Amino acid sequence: MHAFTVLADPVRRRIVEVLADGERSAGDVVEVVGGEFGISQSAVSQHLKVLRDHGFARVRPVGARRVYALEPTAVDAVDRWLAGVRGFWADRLDDLAADVEGRSSARPSEPSNSPEHVGAPGALGPIAQVTRTVRDLAASTAFYGSALGLTHLGTDASSAAFDAGGTRLLLTERDPPAAESILTFAVEDLPAAVERLRAAGVAFHDPPRHQHGPVDAAGEWSASFDDPEGRPLAIVARLAT
Repeated sequence: MHAFTVLADPVRRRIVEVLADGERSAGDVVEVVGGEFGISQSAVSQHLKVLRDHGFARVRPVGARRVYALEPTAVDAVDRWLAGVRGFWADRLDDLAADVEGRSSARPSEPSNSPEHVGAPGALGPIAQVTRTVRDLAASTAFYGSALGLTHLGTDASSAAFDAGGTRLLLTERDPPAAESILTFAVEDLPAAVERLRAAGVAFHDPPRHQHGPVDAAGEWSASFDDPEGRPLAIVARLAT
């Protein structure tokens, strides 16, 4: 089995991540990985066997326990394969960069005057958060964290937060889940933003509210509204911790 085939399974990738922190007993691996993915001890043992049989892990007895560790040369095959194709991609990316630079230099310069709302008090910033409801918070937390590899920021009784490249993904437990995710824009000055949007015809559901989540200790102020299609939007101003 090729190294990439071995690592294609999210459970085995998670086991490798656990063992990367140091030796772990089989029971420890089952507790962590089995708990995250909701699978049995037997299923975790099968994945450990695949990793051991293909040179990714080794095992040694310590009394009555079996202790697993990563093989130091586990990813050599992956490195060799990547080395063989890295040059190809580097050349193509260099070509792409040159092409983009050429197109940029040929493009007419942008007008110096910006739309009047840009930089004004209450202007919208980037999307700070996407809120998605899920039926099973534990299963979704394992999926987004272990399978997709997003950085887990924190969890509380009914929600879990992840970093998706600078945008926060907030999962909240609800059955049935909502059909639409909520896009939340960051603002520096929430009252000014509410005033500006109301003047532009935006109807807010409720007055701004203060709330705490699984990440921000000081909490944040937010206000929600809908777009013309009835899809949910919100603005948020985070408080300093």
